[in-house]
Amino acid sequence: MSIDERNETLQEFKTKTSIFISTDAGGEGLNLQFSNIIINYDLSWNPMKIEQRCGRVDRIGQQRDVHVYNFIVSDTVESRVREVLEQKLSVIFKGLGVDKYSDVLDSEVAEMDFTEVYMNSIGKSYSVERNMYPVESEVKQQVANAQKYKDIIREEKDLSRLVGTESDFDVDAALRQMLAYYESWQGRDLHLIDRIGINDEEIVQHLRSNILQDRTSPLMSVGIQNFPNEAGFFMLWELSISEKESGKRIIPIFVNMEFVLRPMAGKRIMDVFLDGNSRLTVGSAPNITEDEYQRLEKLSMDFAYDTFVELKEKQIQLNQESYNKYMYAIKLREEAAGHIGIENIRRSRLAKLEREKDAIEEKYKKGSQIYPDFRLMILIRMEA
Repeated sequence: MSIDERNETLQEFKTKTSIFISTDAGGEGLNLQFSNIIINYDLSWNPMKIEQRCGRVDRIGQQRDVHVYNFIVSDTVESRVREVLEQKLSVIFKGLGVDKYSDVLDSEVAEMDFTEVYMNSIGKSYSVERNMYPVESEVKQQVANAQKYKDIIREEKDLSRLVGTESDFDVDAALRQMLAYYESWQGRDLHLIDRIGINDEEIVQHLRSNILQDRTSPLMSVGIQNFPNEAGFFMLWELSISEKESGKRIIPIFVNMEFVLRPMAGKRIMDVFLDGNSRLTVGSAPNITEDEYQRLEKLSMDFAYDTFVELKEKQIQLNQESYNKYMYAIKLREEAAGHIGIENIRRSRLAKLEREKDAIEEKYKKGSQIYPDFRLMILIRMEA
């Protein structure tokens, strides 16, 4: 589904229908806390994925008890492996006071290990316990690492000075203010402005809108009271290497009138804009020339280069990890398919896996080619 189709379907489930059927694609990224019954008809081999599915409804905003029903065929190797797996994990977690798999398990490592346990146990059900040893060892190691990190934090961090302090930034109030300004700009009356929060449909639509600087209209001119102002240009640039939010960064940048970049000023000005106690004077100023736009863009791109390198390295690492995971899983499936006794079924299964492998190779190559998109979201003339 496209994003719009996805949103329409979720809205229909929320307001009209009682049952929502999804493939495993619905196991991540959905907010379904208005629902409270989950039926896992086709269980994943990886307990992490089952926990992710449950997390769609068992999340902040849930008002009811959540009921989860897991369907699994009894008296099967899969059932036996899952039983042994859950027993082992429960013993390990109970001893450490952990009640969620996601607190200690890395999903990608865990998925490879669980896949291997199942694949190796299909033909030799009597070896389930032995096949569990690598998983048990990996889990214990991750739990030990997690406990070590907690101990380090507890020993080296003095949190007493933070007691009673918290951010005074009110997200809902800022969003309501944003909507109030927008409605006033459009010449419309404000309605129920005090009841609007971050999950309101109108707010969500604003947050998802692509913002681009109008390069033909006059610029907004801003002065900040009680602030060491310097005349120049404040900009917000969006750097993205993918459609996912993890592949995007919003970068505040300030360049003075002599086109000298002030590395720290952009962040300081942004903090002032987000502070509800700040006092600003707002007007308009003539737009700049295309040559000046290009000079600002060049300075901003140079400043954002390190951020791009960071995003690129992270994306390449995730792409490589995903590729390794899927290729490893296909290798195990090929080994299992090679033991199929009926020749035409064996050939068909291996041919299908070969096509799947080619598709993964193609996706991996595309994922290795990273092209940044650098867009100017807003340009403001700062007055001294």
